[in-house]
Amino acid sequence: MPGRKWLNKSAGKIVGLFLGMALLLIILTGCDIADVLGYDIQVEITGLDEEEIGDLRVIANGNVLDEFDYENGTARGTLANLRRENKIEPEHGDREFYQEFVRVDSSRAGETIRFNAIKSHNVTADLQSHVDEAGPGDTLIVFHGVHEEITITTLGLTIEAFFDHNEEYTAISGVSIKADDVSLKGFTIPAGSQIKVADSSGITLEKNIIAGDNSMTGVEIQRSSAVIRDNVIEARLTGLSAVSSSDLKLDNNMIRENKSQGLVLEGSQAETTDNEIGYNEYGISFDDSDVFLGNNVIHYNGAGNDGAGIYAHSSSLKLDGNEINRNSTGIRAENSRKFELLNGDILRSYAAGARIEGGPVSISDSIFKSNGQAALELLSNSEVEIEDSEFENNEYGILLNSVDNFKISKNTFYYNNEYGINMTASSGEFSGNEVEFNYNGLLQQEGGNLVIKYNDFEDQSAAGLIIDNSAAEIEFNNIRYNGSKGAEFIGETAVAESFISRNNIQENALGVIAHGGEEDLLDNIKLDAASNWWGTDNGDRDEDEIRLEIEEMIEGPVEFEPFEKNEIDEAGQS
Repeated sequence: MPGRKWLNKSAGKIVGLFLGMALLLIILTGCDIADVLGYDIQVEITGLDEEEIGDLRVIANGNVLDEFDYENGTARGTLANLRRENKIEPEHGDREFYQEFVRVDSSRAGETIRFNAIKSHNVTADLQSHVDEAGPGDTLIVFHGVHEEITITTLGLTIEAFFDHNEEYTAISGVSIKADDVSLKGFTIPAGSQIKVADSSGITLEKNIIAGDNSMTGVEIQRSSAVIRDNVIEARLTGLSAVSSSDLKLDNNMIRENKSQGLVLEGSQAETTDNEIGYNEYGISFDDSDVFLGNNVIHYNGAGNDGAGIYAHSSSLKLDGNEINRNSTGIRAENSRKFELLNGDILRSYAAGARIEGGPVSISDSIFKSNGQAALELLSNSEVEIEDSEFENNEYGILLNSVDNFKISKNTFYYNNEYGINMTASSGEFSGNEVEFNYNGLLQQEGGNLVIKYNDFEDQSAAGLIIDNSAAEIEFNNIRYNGSKGAEFIGETAVAESFISRNNIQENALGVIAHGGEEDLLDNIKLDAASNWWGTDNGDRDEDEIRLEIEEMIEGPVEFEPFEKNEIDEAGQS
């Protein structure tokens, strides 16, 4: 940007880099308001200590600048939008135009820095011509009206609507950006037009309204980086699409009512924070992308079983602090490279809350509540960790299918209509969880090896645990007050390769049942169920009497001796 340094020899201070940026004020032909050219003046003052900076003022045309940002011996401030009519415009690149900016005396207490009035002139040409004539670092301020489509190729150009949207309507019928460090602020981009950004970096799109008629994409970004904030993008076919782009930052936008997708990323990297994304078929769609989602509200996307709040394919996702509410499916990730969910609310999905296929999965401190199918469904994953989360009032709390090396710990599973957790052909550790008031607590079936420790399985309507043709090590749990049975073992694998030891098995309709399935043949195999406490009041009672009482709690070939005579204090949540 234009600027020059000034040296005050008497004070020994350097006052420099007074930078001017041209501001073109543009209106439609026939408007009564005169077109005016003006400037921002950016002031940079060095060589002063912080106390001296506190006494500074800059004055131009009656405008006073007396607030400065101070850091490392330098103060910076800006006088915005200084303009006067009927003055001569300097040629772009004529830096001598700025030679009258400053008169410096002393910058100490009570003194003032002054500079001359800013020159300006009338502008009558159309917007595209001013875009073409603008120099690097200039700013175009545009009055209300509907302006023709423009193409921007000038480095560092800012184009800004003069009026706020709620005061005047300032529209551009399409914008194509093909230069770095361009900013577009405060415009309406109407139906039938769009913003295109290609092969550019440092782009800013701010406070624009990109409205439509459910056709074409509102914003298209290709091979670029951009900050996109405080915009409304609505009623398009797709709201915003980014392809092969990096360092994208989407902040505080409203992306809604788009016929297909609200936001699409392909082969891109983005941070998406504090946005509201709703009433689209798919709220967000990712393919081969690396995305961070923080503190967004993603709601009412999809219809029935179709669509999703978030759909991701072959992508890496990190979500922190998002509310994902009332979508058809909350999150659907296929062939996931990595999935991480922190502090999320996954609520009231018509179908699944989250369905994640592939990749390592990490979930913590999140709430899955009132989802129509599984709150969380995991398929063909490895290195799964789920902790400190709540699964309440869903059809299923968690569904696992062909998941290896999982660790599910310190979660709560309450009031789920079928199972708190249902596992198929999966292996891992289930520890320190509360599983209460579900229809069934836990089901493990069709193979896999499971370690179940330090959990509470209490007050299920039916079974606390069911192990079906799988192997399980069940130790130090409380298995109590379940409506049909505490634990059921089905098939030779379950009976031969499982054991249930050092648990409190108390006041279930039936404590433990072991059987061979439909044929009910086990060929003399017994379930090892020794060293549990069965809720009996032992005291000084005869052991044969206690044994008979325990046998009433057992059905099938179960080896329960020796049994514990006292409640196991270590059982339950660790």
